[in-house]
Amino acid sequence: MRLTWLVLAGAMALPALLPQPAVASPPRFDTAEGAEGQPDQARGWDDPPGIEDEDVALFIPRAVLLLPRLVLSAVFWLPKQGFKLIDHYHLVERTERILFFDEAHNFGWMPLVSYQSGYGPTGGAKVFHNALFGHDESLSVSGVYGGRYPRVIA
Repeated sequence: MRLTWLVLAGAMALPALLPQPAVASPPRFDTAEGAEGQPDQARGWDDPPGIEDEDVALFIPRAVLLLPRLVLSAVFWLPKQGFKLIDHYHLVERTERILFFDEAHNFGWMPLVSYQSGYGPTGGAKVFHNALFGHDESLSVSGVYGGRYPRVIA
């Protein structure tokens, strides 16, 4: 255990021991003509805006609603991150490509997983076709394994 801590401390101290590259300093604006390019002058205000009457009037409602805002932000943070993940990795489209064999989503399969208190866990698959001969006929075959009665084909 001590060896682990020593290795971890050494790994953390290693960057401090290595020579650091020289960093160029930012350009200076000492002349009067260079003052226009300074970051604090980027908006071109003669007088920067101060506190307006609307800000004073909205202070109390904003203070009262701060706690509900923080609570709702905390509650919905995880679902928001989940939706970002689904959108970023295109999980819906990938799942459709795995579960359906055609572009019209008529022919495909679906996994079956269930648990019943008297029978136990079961798992299987269902293969289906919703437009078998082109007139909305359907056919499905499913098979599961597990539980009290291990094999069921329907």
